[in-house]
Amino acid sequence: MADIFNVDDRLTLSQAAHLAGVAPATIWRWTTRGVRGVVLESYKLGAKKFTTRSALNEFSRALSGATGSASPKPNQRHVAAHNQAKQQLVEAGAA
Repeated sequence: MADIFNVDDRLTLSQAAHLAGVAPATIWRWTTRGVRGVVLESYKLGAKKFTTRSALNEFSRALSGATGSASPKPNQRHVAAHNQAKQQLVEAGAA
C-alpha cells in the first residue's frame, strides 16, 4: 500500500508518464485496466489521481515476473501467417 502523504514518493500521472517514458494516457490505462493482469496502484486525493515511485517500480517488477521470460509470446495470427507462407514456398519449390 502506497504512503499517499509521502510527497517525496508521490507522482501525478503526468510525472509518472515522464519517468516511465510513456504517454499520460498509458499511465491512466495502467491504473484502470492494467497490463496482463497487473494494475498500477493509484489513488485520488481530491480531484487529482496519483501514483507513487514505489508503485511504479512494483508495477514494473510485477510485469517482468508476469511473463516468466524476457521474450514476448508470439501472436497466433502471425504464427499462422508465417506457417502458411512457409508452406506456399515449399509448394512452389522455393524452400
